[in-house]
Amino acid sequence: LMTMPGRSILPPNRLTQRCIKGSLGVCAWRANFADFLSRLGKTPQNTTEEEELLTLNMTSFQVGKVFLYELGQLGDSNETRAAQFRRDLESFLGLRGKLG
Repeated sequence: LMTMPGRSILPPNRLTQRCIKGSLGVCAWRANFADFLSRLGKTPQNTTEEEELLTLNMTSFQVGKVFLYELGQLGDSNETRAAQFRRDLESFLGLRGKLG
């Protein structure tokens, strides 16, 4: 794969774990939400199948509530979805006023 003249990126099968030299910042594990949710204590980790999905071998810790959203939701042009997102966020934050 060519990224710029004279520089090539590693083959995709080499980019599935942590970032390594030559990855040019492309590392598929960053999209593995299971690892990060597990580290936050948000998955039960009570099956062999789930443990096999975890690749970072990080120690987990318990945190409070976590509000997950996709960045595109912040500027959603669909007013119905945008209003629901704002209500959900208001509720999560315990706000009494309206967002936006």
